[in-house]
Amino acid sequence: MSLAKEFKVSGVFSDNMVLQRDSEVRIWGFAPEAENGKSVKAEILGVFGSAVIENGEFLITLEDTLPLCKDGAELTVYGDGKEVKFNNVLVGDVYYVIGQSNVRFPLEAIINGAPDGYPGKDCVVTDSERIRLNRSSIHDADGNDIYPVRGTTEVCPDVRHNRKWELPSEGAMAFSALGFFIARELIRATDNEIPIGMIELDADGQALNAFMSNSLAEALGTDRLEDGVYKGMWHVDYQPSRYVYNQFMYPYLNCSVKGIIWYQGESDFNDINRPVFVKNYKAYIEDLRKTFAGNGEIPVFMVEIPSCYGPYDGFDGEIWAYIDMAGIRCEMGRLPNCLDDCYIAASSDLWLDDRYWNSLHPYCKYPQAHRIAKMMLARLYGIGSMESAAAPQFTRVEYCQNTARIFYRYTESGLTTAKSSDLIGFEVKVGGKWLAPSLASVADDTVILNADGRIEGVRYNAVTDYSFPKNVNLCSGSKLPAIAFIDEI
Repeated sequence: MSLAKEFKVSGVFSDNMVLQRDSEVRIWGFAPEAENGKSVKAEILGVFGSAVIENGEFLITLEDTLPLCKDGAELTVYGDGKEVKFNNVLVGDVYYVIGQSNVRFPLEAIINGAPDGYPGKDCVVTDSERIRLNRSSIHDADGNDIYPVRGTTEVCPDVRHNRKWELPSEGAMAFSALGFFIARELIRATDNEIPIGMIELDADGQALNAFMSNSLAEALGTDRLEDGVYKGMWHVDYQPSRYVYNQFMYPYLNCSVKGIIWYQGESDFNDINRPVFVKNYKAYIEDLRKTFAGNGEIPVFMVEIPSCYGPYDGFDGEIWAYIDMAGIRCEMGRLPNCLDDCYIAASSDLWLDDRYWNSLHPYCKYPQAHRIAKMMLARLYGIGSMESAAAPQFTRVEYCQNTARIFYRYTESGLTTAKSSDLIGFEVKVGGKWLAPSLASVADDTVILNADGRIEGVRYNAVTDYSFPKNVNLCSGSKLPAIAFIDEI
């Protein structure tokens, strides 16, 4: 078969990139229609692959997986008289960092904006650490009048920006603080021996429906068609949906990754999205595991939404900076019980500044990253244990008339309470109303609640500005605060 003379490799590829080790590696791109039926080939580290151009596109799958390569290799994609080379390609572990504005929140905002002495403010960016960064944002194509129009079914086959994979000195300050801090924690825990690639996919203010593929949105019925535009509930009204996936995630469809880091849910607080968030998110991750990332065994590490403080006397900020997120925080606490390989990092003790004007976007990104990284190290690298890395997570509730028994995992030597022997932060549902329990106690890995009436549900940390240990105080033996949740019969 003849080789193609003209082709373009996807903008996802560049010098300094990281490919996922020990996993299927795909290289893709585009070509003029005249090149259909011809082939494009690729080679890296002595591993080869080829593909035939069809409908102006090609997708090469290398014939073997790639071993760890920490010193840089050359990836060559070639045809007839044309050769495209990518230099200093590392082979290590690649992660998606996906979410709303708290994912977009950049390292620069911590270093230059957090108070003196705040964790992460003293971060030193260095290229001696094998961290590589790739950032894609909805701000790469702002507005609803761009092509393709937001809320349509059309997908963008390639990235919407001209950024390449960047060294820390080139891209860290503009990169997700959460993502960069996690990468640095992983690098240091593994002695800089395993290159870490971070792909940021940020979408300010977007509800889950905006992150969904066309097929999944149709299957779940998350949006409606208005004047040719698919719209889903966002905050308190309907806005174009699907486009985060179609325009910004789709170009990365064929990347193999080690895991997904997720910080999102703030825009799903409303009464339409919140009740179906767990069902929809479970379907969403299962869809990504099958179609987006490709190998079906990708763990998800989530950030629990921290406290958010409303206006106070003398408040001179902007009211949009407060959202009542307790309900969605509690719903998200149910996810690890129905979604395999899903972990949540506790945040209830990490944001305590009730006078900061914008606590919707707290600068506690380093402590959150530290907890996520500890779970990732335990789950993926055999460093530490999940029992000590993860916060107490409820597994099930047993109801018996006026008693509810709540069972937990990740308690590390047993549940306890902070500051006081009294257990606070739980509520029971009796007669359709949420009330404080008449009695609450802790025994090993179990919380026992009693009420003056038949208990129909339980919830924990269900007030947006509650914080640990002031308003909620259940924790593990090592004082990691328990994750918020809700459960109803």
